Amino acid sequence: MKKIVRLTESDLTNIVKKILNEGSKSSPWDEIWYRLRKMSSGFDRLDDKYDIYTFGGLDFIPSEDDTLELIPEYRNPKNWRDDYEDGVKVLEKYEKKLKDIFDEFNEESNLPFRLHVIMNSKFNIILSIK
Repeated sequence: MKKIVRLTESDLTNIVKKILNEGSKSSPWDEIWYRLRKMSSGFDRLDDKYDIYTFGGLDFIPSEDDTLELIPEYRNPKNWRDDYEDGVKVLEKYEKKLKDIFDEFNEESNLPFRLHVIMNSKFNIILSIK
């Protein structure tokens, strides 16, 4: 006996994506980023080929220790504003916004880990799972 299965366009798209991604290495950030996108429209997955994760105009790339780091081009405050101190304020504002969203995520999720945001002295914003 044959069955007729009805699929929506979105069902078919999801099936094709799963097949294409089946052989690729999955980052722990994939599912987290998907959940964060539901909380804030500022989160976007930009490029699967290069594993670039985007938040509000900042691009993050995975490092070897499963953290996400701000791409080097965005770490210079002079790239954000002509005045160095104004550029620092822009980066600090991004850091605070990410921390606020991660705090909310940590409170709402029942996951056995926490998301953390750190900006070091060289203005590298690092997103980590602990």
